[in-house]
Amino acid sequence: MNIRNEASLLIGSALSAISAGLSVFYGSPVFGVVTGTLLGAVVTVYAQSRTQKTAWKRELAVRNADTLYGPLFNLLNSNLATIDRMSAQTGYLTLDDAFWKQITSQYQFYFIPEGGLRDRLGRFFNLISKYNTMVWPLAVTSAEGNEVTKLIREEAQKFYDLPIEQIVYVAQWTNGSNALPIINPLLFGEHPRKVLSTTYPTMNLTFTVQITTLAPSGQPGQNTLSSASDLLKFDSFFKQTVGKVRSLQLPSATRAILQEIHTRGLELKTLLLAYIQQPWSV
Repeated sequence: MNIRNEASLLIGSALSAISAGLSVFYGSPVFGVVTGTLLGAVVTVYAQSRTQKTAWKRELAVRNADTLYGPLFNLLNSNLATIDRMSAQTGYLTLDDAFWKQITSQYQFYFIPEGGLRDRLGRFFNLISKYNTMVWPLAVTSAEGNEVTKLIREEAQKFYDLPIEQIVYVAQWTNGSNALPIINPLLFGEHPRKVLSTTYPTMNLTFTVQITTLAPSGQPGQNTLSSASDLLKFDSFFKQTVGKVRSLQLPSATRAILQEIHTRGLELKTLLLAYIQQPWSV
């Protein structure tokens, strides 16, 4: 029995006592019966009204949990898992804000409490939108205007004294191979040999470096470097370039905003869980 029902019971008991007292005072049992019946009816209607309102409130809370807070909670979980999955193998991945964009134009949006949770969710998904805009050039390794790609190309051309367009690090085994562009290992500060060795731990791997060059005529060419000295030379190139890449404004800003998204996402998960559990506290 909740506080409202206890209050109704107390009020009913008090009114019954008053009815009995008035019956004695007026010396009329009929008066007591009539007033008791009327007062009892009033209390019953009041209690039923409160019960119905509580049921409606619980029903709305359950519906909001199913159609609003639950999907938002799952969306946050999915984005946090995506952040945890990002690596020198995958690179920076875009995050999902489709459900948030959908509900902001629907009436369910106004069930989210204004000024608190709604504002925090708005700021969170604004961060995701900003991150997705920032990370797009990093997700396209050949994107023109990408400061990271430009720097890698310039450093490679100076280091190898060749008109280099792209460098990939290749792992080969008996029945296959995997060519890894070096932009993501440089962004995450992890040597591509380590990335590929971790990806294929049971394979007997051999490594080569493939360099794509561009002749003045525009004709592409490819050089494969496989000797021990070639691989050591690439190691030197990677070591001198990784710090320069990670200090660029775009990668630095990307790491910072990603960390903020992760921190706020964990906080919002706790808040959303409270709203999901709300029907059981009504």
